[in-house]
Amino acid sequence: MPRVDLRHLLQTHGLAARKAYGQCFLHDIGVLTRIAEAAVPEGTTHVVEIGAGLGALTAALANTGVEV
Repeated sequence: MPRVDLRHLLQTHGLAARKAYGQCFLHDIGVLTRIAEAAVPEGTTHVVEIGAGLGALTAALANTGVEV
């Protein structure tokens, strides 16, 4: 998963993260990987991710081999 300059990406598209909305755009690959591995129990084949973001967690979940 390539590292992305999130501030630049958000500014380019006229967007801003809003903590009041619970938006926290993770970008640390190690943290994302640990979250994804913890969120996908053994034997799970599908997960549903709820919430808007830039897709970093979605990619990390997909990398576990489940269908997101």
